[in-house]
Amino acid sequence: MSGTQFMRSRPAVLLVILACAGLMLVGCNNNGNESDESNEKMSGPAPCTTDWYKLVEQKVGVTDSHGHGPDLGSGEWRSAVEFKLGIRDDPAVPDPDSEAWCAHIDAIIQNIQNIQAMGTPEGR
Repeated sequence: MSGTQFMRSRPAVLLVILACAGLMLVGCNNNGNESDESNEKMSGPAPCTTDWYKLVEQKVGVTDSHGHGPDLGSGEWRSAVEFKLGIRDDPAVPDPDSEAWCAHIDAIIQNIQNIQAMGTPEGR
């Protein structure tokens, strides 16, 4: 049986080989540095600060075009952020009055940015 015939008769083997090759490429792309995600987080404002609230507002857009909406960082604003992100009433979301909540929202926004970057020519 030739190599081509073997691969045609064993599609699962081919899938495993391709998956392993893909994982190796992803691992090699890091160049020994910390992950790109952690580097991006370090460059932005610290969670639960006024600058961070402004960044979240810019990314999520709770207020309208006239600046009307809840005060940045307030309980009402945090609830609106959860609503906009589609995570309101999710039991996995930390208490809105905690720093863990800010870290959770920060991680979600970072993931959204990473996904959007993958869709740009620079991210491919």
